[in-house]
Amino acid sequence: MSLLGPDDRFALICGNNREHYADVGKVDAVITDPPYGAEVHSPVRAARNAEGYLSVFDMPFEQLDSLDIGQLASFASIHCNGWMLTFCQAEQLVQWRDEATVFGVRYVVPMVWIKPDAKPNFSGAGPGVGHENIATFWCGDGPQHWNGGGKVGVFHHTRGRREGTRHPTEKPVPLMKELIRLFTDPGDIVFDPFMGAGSTGVAALELGRRFIGIEKNPEYFTEADRRIREAVVPNLIFASNDKMPTLMGDTEFPGRHHNERFRKAAKEKSDADE
Repeated sequence: MSLLGPDDRFALICGNNREHYADVGKVDAVITDPPYGAEVHSPVRAARNAEGYLSVFDMPFEQLDSLDIGQLASFASIHCNGWMLTFCQAEQLVQWRDEATVFGVRYVVPMVWIKPDAKPNFSGAGPGVGHENIATFWCGDGPQHWNGGGKVGVFHHTRGRREGTRHPTEKPVPLMKELIRLFTDPGDIVFDPFMGAGSTGVAALELGRRFIGIEKNPEYFTEADRRIREAVVPNLIFASNDKMPTLMGDTEFPGRHHNERFRKAAKEKSDADE
């Protein structure tokens, strides 16, 4: 059973996810951007706001700990039928892999989000960080599958800060749409236990998926609730097949025989050119 009924598009919970995992039920994917570790959660951070001006702010939420990782992995191992994607810093990848696999989810590969408009290191003492990692886990039964074929797990999207947003690490909707197209299918239930301002939910609903989100900060929850309700209005519950094309031009991995024909044709062309 899922928290969503057959005709429900979304369900949102304002509260601590540790207290509500038991309420969620079955989902098809977990795609989430939890807090990062100590390297990111410094007492004070500098960034550029939506207008492009430099601002200094305190990180408004606590860093992730082992209990958070364990509880999410435990939930996913029992209730998730497909992929779990978790944004994280590079220093956390091994922790995510080691702690999550204890609960039976299969670590696959790290992916990378490249941010062309990332902020520089304002101290000038070393390079700035222009990327974030995404740890991928397979939670379903049987062999893993996705809609990307041979595509590499590298994504180029600007941060696209929305004017007026108060969430310091809000993810851009175009990035979340690309991930949702690749790792879910129309009608799937996407779950985000660290919903923030709701970008994952907006992307999911605009692509004909369904969504369950949890956020404990009332201010962020209010913003997510507004954005998600606006996203659901113009969209049908099931979108048409919108799987992304792959390097091979198909929406599914073309398989060994296709690749053998491709290599044979390439060799014949090379021999003819000689």
